Amino acid sequence: MQVIADATFYLVFLLDISKPDYLGSILDAQKFFLPPLVDKEIQIKLKKEGNPLNYTYIDRRLKNNQIKKLDNSEFDLGLILKYFTGKTNPKIGEDEVVAYSFYLIKKYPYLCIVLDDGDARERVKTKKKLHHVYSQLKWSTDVIVDCYCNFNILKRQDCIQIIYEMKKVNALKIPDRMYDEILDRVKSFQNLK
Repeated sequence: MQVIADATFYLVFLLDISKPDYLGSILDAQKFFLPPLVDKEIQIKLKKEGNPLNYTYIDRRLKNNQIKKLDNSEFDLGLILKYFTGKTNPKIGEDEVVAYSFYLIKKYPYLCIVLDDGDARERVKTKKKLHHVYSQLKWSTDVIVDCYCNFNILKRQDCIQIIYEMKKVNALKIPDRMYDEILDRVKSFQNLK
């Protein structure tokens, strides 16, 4: 699976629940694309919160080419950003994720696009030319559950622990009942592999 994610996905593990080893396992098993602004947002947030060493989980994989850092010169982001936001330069990482996804989805038709910001998701939904992007949007919790249910990257108990920890700190700013529904789904899943 190929994945492009907003900063929230990384920060859930590196900061919110302080479980960077789980992030490492997920990054090692999937092909991740990292937009420059998202990378910058992660570094700024980790530094601000006093956890800059947790960035090594990403940096090491960038150096080993396990994560592909995207380059603005590869794509004409201005064109899609103008359509999506009305501006030609991304102001937030979520906009950059959407713009890169517009192009990457052509090469990787099953691209998993992780976007945890409800406003950004809504903007994508309302743009007719972005329907192919919208159809592949996932929440961070969806990717975590997929890592157990579909890809055997995480063990059942690890997946439950991650979602439970996310609920405890409300990492995604969603109601507890949504975390409970996700936990029930994981607990009821029978992995036959």
